[in-house]
Amino acid sequence: MKSGRIVVVFLLTLCSLTSRGQSTLKWEHLPGPLSPLLAYAETLVADKTGVIYSGTRGKGVYRSVDKGNTWVEIRKPIENGFVNALAVDSNDNVFAATRLGLFMSSDHGENWTKILADKAFVWNEDIEHIVISPFNQIYINYRTRTSYRATIGEFVWDSITCPRDFVFRVEPSGKILSSNNKYFPEYYSIDNGKTWTTIDYLTVAPNVNTMWSPQYSGTIAHVITDSGLYRSIDSGKTFNYQAFKGKYFGLYAHSAYGILFASTKDQISNKDTVFVSHNFGLNWTPITTRPTDSLLRQVFFVDSQRILAIWGSATYASDDSGRTWKYSMLGTGYVSKCFTTLDGRLAALAGQAIHLSSDLGASWVSIPTPYQPHDAIVNHDTLYFSVYYQGQVYKSTDKGISWTMLPLEAYSAQLAILNDRTLFVAADTSLYTSVDAGVSWKQIEIDPDTSSSAAVTTVVIAPDKTLWVGTSGGLFYSADTGKSIGIVSTVPMFVNVASLHFDEESGVFVNTWQDISHSHMKGVIWTTIPPPVGVPFSFRSLEYCRGNLIATAEEFGVLRTSNRGRTWIDESAGVWNTFVVGCYAHGGYIFLSTTGGLYRSIDTSLYADTSSYIGVKDSNDEDNLRFTVWPNPTTMFCDFTVEVPHFGPLDIVIFDQLGRQSKKIEFFANAPGPHQLKLFVGDLPAGQYLISAYFEGIVATTKVIKQ
Repeated sequence: MKSGRIVVVFLLTLCSLTSRGQSTLKWEHLPGPLSPLLAYAETLVADKTGVIYSGTRGKGVYRSVDKGNTWVEIRKPIENGFVNALAVDSNDNVFAATRLGLFMSSDHGENWTKILADKAFVWNEDIEHIVISPFNQIYINYRTRTSYRATIGEFVWDSITCPRDFVFRVEPSGKILSSNNKYFPEYYSIDNGKTWTTIDYLTVAPNVNTMWSPQYSGTIAHVITDSGLYRSIDSGKTFNYQAFKGKYFGLYAHSAYGILFASTKDQISNKDTVFVSHNFGLNWTPITTRPTDSLLRQVFFVDSQRILAIWGSATYASDDSGRTWKYSMLGTGYVSKCFTTLDGRLAALAGQAIHLSSDLGASWVSIPTPYQPHDAIVNHDTLYFSVYYQGQVYKSTDKGISWTMLPLEAYSAQLAILNDRTLFVAADTSLYTSVDAGVSWKQIEIDPDTSSSAAVTTVVIAPDKTLWVGTSGGLFYSADTGKSIGIVSTVPMFVNVASLHFDEESGVFVNTWQDISHSHMKGVIWTTIPPPVGVPFSFRSLEYCRGNLIATAEEFGVLRTSNRGRTWIDESAGVWNTFVVGCYAHGGYIFLSTTGGLYRSIDTSLYADTSSYIGVKDSNDEDNLRFTVWPNPTTMFCDFTVEVPHFGPLDIVIFDQLGRQSKKIEFFANAPGPHQLKLFVGDLPAGQYLISAYFEGIVATTKVIKQ
């Protein structure tokens, strides 16, 4: 026989007719937390406004507006795209050639449109290279060295037959250059690609590997051959040997600032030596303070001092014309979770660190972790975090300076803390507890009928210190910290519990893969909240704030309802081109953890200025909640008249202007109709307050002035 409390469940199912309303929340993208972006960089480009884009292998495009100091990840619609090439036209349209096709953005990467499928012309081949001509045309090149051309905006494509592999460049004169690599042209055409002529550069060596065209520096030009680097000061008419005789070149880069880079590669060890010149190639100096031993793959000149370079798979930056380098790919990438620490700070998990903020996300302190955290707990100077795949839980008692692995094997572990010594860990099909701060552990039997096969999906400590456990087989509750656990419900709505959310004013919300359920009375009476019509139900997280239920869904962003699901409002506007992972209320704000960083609501209020009822106003609706407050303004007492449609629990809650609870009345209405309540407010500071009445998921709100 199972111990614990067995709860009777009644369902009050609501109307499932839902619609989309007008959004009211506005969002700002926070400048942190910053973490290393684990993206294999492939290419760098910039538009005329100075926005820099980095194409990556498998993680789409990253965007920087501060010369590459910080980056934001663009996930939709190219989140899984291997970006082979990027290009920007004269109107700052950005083009991305990916394994998912050719995309274009006209708003600095905020929105993307697929303009060509990945294998539109060549079966089973990716678009590898993009060229933008001065005549508003785009050229694409496939790996099979097949080229196509279209006018930008029209995108009617015709093929180009090149004597070499692909179109290299289109010059202002209309000359089309063709090449078999990305460094120098070998053929040109002056009749739009109908006929081609060989480019005869010079006779100093039989094999030219790459060339710096005279158009970049007026009369000075360089060519690299099998015999080294040669330099011309007469626009390429004559060349003289300059340096690197007999060296094999891995990369050659140049700029209009007179800064040149050359990497000479050892073909046996595959290591390279990188040289830099600051006087148009007259003198060369090896870079001895290079950031990595990986090969130099691309150099991108932001200005005469700021230079970005792809070394190996990572992007590095130099602020002294290439003399010294630092890691550049820091940014607001994937924030997997956001929560409040036990000492009241805002915490976020991003990259291989736990990030903490004491000023609502304006600034952050990052605590490095040995592995990327899956879940974490911050209790003043003591920190815990779990690792998803390794099945490990780590602890630090010195603010993350040192870490100790706890004696527990727990894969995909979710963590919860009751006090300084009592911890809970949900992992796979098991629930564990420790009463000595993680020194020793014991397993808690949840349900003898299902615990051997049911996955434990979440463990939560409610505000009243009770323990709640969600599994794939049901929802469970314990009032004695796990000594005895009873099942809350065995009805189908609690199969596959995805997440739980508690609020001191609203009770418990249960999110399954089918619907959302809510109870004011710890599971005695449940209300089903229908999802939006037309939205496949896959909510990832829930948050309740001032009478509003906010839910996140991967494909649909942020949704909000204030009337138990009758209407849902899409609040995703302003959440920039990313997937929303979760939402969290902290300090009167709503925070969104996304694959592109952390967002915060700009306005701390979710109410209209004169609203006295949030929801669907219909005098014939049996669920209407009538709510009046008198006197207003007031000095000592508030008299409430609340008319309820039927019996049930009723809560009256007063919030200050920061969203903090100031007063609360808990009342059970034993009959439908009006009920009179009185609340003393003489001890509250003078100011404006929000008063909300909660009844079975219905919320009515009004404002009151305390004098």
